Amino acid sequence: MKRQKLPFTSIRTKLQAFFLISCLVPFIILGFISWYNYQKTINENVLFYKQQVMSLAADKLENFLSNLDQYFYAVYSKNLNLNLAKIEERSIEGVKANLALADTISQLRSYYGLSHTLPYISILSSDGDIVYQNDLALTTDYSFRDAEWFTRFTASKEQRCLSMPQLLPYHDMRYTTPTTAYMGYAHKITSYNTTKHQYIFYMEFDSSQIKTLLSPLIGGQNGNLFLFSGSSQIYTLNKEQFSEEELINIYQSCGPDAASRTMDIDGHRYLVNLYPLEGFALSILSTNSLEEIMAGVPDLKEFMLLLIGLSLFLTILLARYFSRKLVKPIEDLKAVTYEVMNGSLEVTIPPLPKDETGELGKCIDQMLLHIRQLIQEKYQYSLREKEMQIHTLQSQINPHFLYNTLETISSIAENEGIEQVSDIALSMADLYRYSISSSDELVPISDELTHIRNYLDIMQVRYGERICPHFHIDEEAARCRIMKLTLQPLVENAIYHGLEAKRSQGNLDVTVCAKGDFVLVTVEDDGTGMDTGQLDALREKLSPGDVDSYKSNGHIGIVNVYQRLRLRFGDDCAMLLESKEGTGTKVIVQVPKNMEYC
Repeated sequence: MKRQKLPFTSIRTKLQAFFLISCLVPFIILGFISWYNYQKTINENVLFYKQQVMSLAADKLENFLSNLDQYFYAVYSKNLNLNLAKIEERSIEGVKANLALADTISQLRSYYGLSHTLPYISILSSDGDIVYQNDLALTTDYSFRDAEWFTRFTASKEQRCLSMPQLLPYHDMRYTTPTTAYMGYAHKITSYNTTKHQYIFYMEFDSSQIKTLLSPLIGGQNGNLFLFSGSSQIYTLNKEQFSEEELINIYQSCGPDAASRTMDIDGHRYLVNLYPLEGFALSILSTNSLEEIMAGVPDLKEFMLLLIGLSLFLTILLARYFSRKLVKPIEDLKAVTYEVMNGSLEVTIPPLPKDETGELGKCIDQMLLHIRQLIQEKYQYSLREKEMQIHTLQSQINPHFLYNTLETISSIAENEGIEQVSDIALSMADLYRYSISSSDELVPISDELTHIRNYLDIMQVRYGERICPHFHIDEEAARCRIMKLTLQPLVENAIYHGLEAKRSQGNLDVTVCAKGDFVLVTVEDDGTGMDTGQLDALREKLSPGDVDSYKSNGHIGIVNVYQRLRLRFGDDCAMLLESKEGTGTKVIVQVPKNMEYC
């Protein structure tokens, strides 16, 4: 049964999912954090702004009332108590005191710029009776003893108070407009002799003065401002929105200190700020609808949702584009590997980007090249092996006849007393017997050294003392195995290409030693050597790709020896050449020293 492909098994799907998660999730989190911080910032800014507005409103009102205080103290400093005492005597001195007081009040009122602000000024006794009035605006028989503000003020320890706006039924209608609402500012007059107050200095002004004073602060605001005197008297400064009972409940919920809080009133949420005026029994209360303040927030929310949706769409498009761009090279390499798996090694790597996939493509290309080279080398090795077998077979024609002939020559020479001919014949027989055996056989290095000695015995018959061989052998290293006919071609090259052309005696040094995990065999002569060009040409032939040396030379040469070693030992073997013209040549063969070969 065909295996069903599960979701998220392809790299492209994983990349798309990763791209969506890594891009969209942080964006959504950032959006919600921004939304939360936006609401928090709006609330904080509104609170701060309303506190600043309330502070400015309180400062303006305090400045206005402080100006009235200064005016009162200025009048008080002009012998107010003495004049009041004389006025109540109802004598000529009282009339003079009344005129003097009226003149003082009028002059100081002009000095403080309150002529139009304070149209009516009265002085009341502690019982609420009118002791003095300017402009004769009040009826003489009127008393304030039953007025709510008067009762509350005289019973308290406060030195001053502000009465809420009201129509003045006690005014003489000949002098006032009956529709005008007035506010009163009262200040206790303390006696010189006692701390008790005997009189109250009462200043009345049009309530529109307060509205004019605070209009720059309340104009254009989405809310209301209220003025409280105590907890019961309320003056609405701009809009009538709540009942008196609701306002009292709001005021009492805020507490006595300055506070900002939110409240649910009639199903709506409001921002409430209370600011008490220091030194006065007054408080300013403001209410703002949070629905009006946050009116633009739903639009922003819809915009953010639209932005998130658009971001999701763009993220999906980008995820598909980049995942395809990243996975396409991998799919191309996958197709190449399928072709190789089906036996095609001549595939071409498609163009790839300059990243890790490009490096992977280069590695696969190099691997295919190496495989093709190995196959070619194996093929060439097989051909050469067959050629060597043919050559060996040709060399083995009538071997017993040759052995018997050489041994017969050796016996005749020995009988005739010609020992040199006998030795040469025996050496030639041993040399020939060793050479025509299987060429792929691994033999101890000591056997190769014996073969070299037989070869040198024959060469010394020809060259005599012109060749002086020297052997430096590590017996332990000589027990390691090496391919047959490895060293004799090196010695042969040293004689024919180095020592033969030398007129004087030449030295031939053969050294076998161990070095780490390897055995080093060195063949060195002090012959004519090679120039740089010849040395470079020979080194170039010692490359793994040059497999035609045997065919071109017709015999086992130095290059062929190296190639045979590589085919047998691979990269574990090496051949180094050193030569200098007129000085000599050194050939170093490195083969592995391990239990497989030793």
